[in-house]
Amino acid sequence: MNKITIIMFLFLSLSIKAQTFTNQELNGNINLESNTLTVELNQILFSGELVSIKYKYKNYYIIKDENHQLLISFENLKSKRETKISEILILDGNYDKLIKDIEKNKLKGSSISFKYNYMFDASKNKDLNSMWLNKEYLDNQNKLKEEYNTASNLNNFEGKYYVKILKSDGLNYSELEYKAELYITEVGFTFKCEIPSIMLLRGNHYIKKEFLPTKEGSFCITSA
Repeated sequence: MNKITIIMFLFLSLSIKAQTFTNQELNGNINLESNTLTVELNQILFSGELVSIKYKYKNYYIIKDENHQLLISFENLKSKRETKISEILILDGNYDKLIKDIEKNKLKGSSISFKYNYMFDASKNKDLNSMWLNKEYLDNQNKLKEEYNTASNLNNFEGKYYVKILKSDGLNYSELEYKAELYITEVGFTFKCEIPSIMLLRGNHYIKKEFLPTKEGSFCITSA
């Protein structure tokens, strides 16, 4: 008799600290521990401390550069999974003078060489990826994908198995004598038993990209 113990974990509750966000298209990194940002925009590399500043009564950060200054705001910067740029401006001019203009909400249009607002420009400027992903979350997702690919590789489990059901829908079947068989093939599985409420179950496995991109995919179970 074949014996098998199948442990399926599709979701793990992981403790993720929102410390680092990354944006590969913009060569960007946000480190909340050191309070720094690096981003490349319009062939200009900005790198430095995230200095908080109010502009038009909203929270922004400014990054100081020798010839250009970066004014940027985010949504959900301390999110566990992702954040996105709400607005970003490249400013030309003296840093100290620009700071005064920003604080007085009198930033001149001639000082702005680039402007992007997610609400108004996302559909027009599709080349600018405004989304930043939590690096710790990405690392954990990649780990989950590797573990899921290993656990969901049906080639390792193909065959016929005799199964014992202990409980189902709150009912205890551990002391009953009945037949239960599980057939696993390369396309899915079939489960048969003598318990009326679950006499026959069939399942197919398929690729479901919106969950976790895997070779074998996730399981879809239908009863008959």
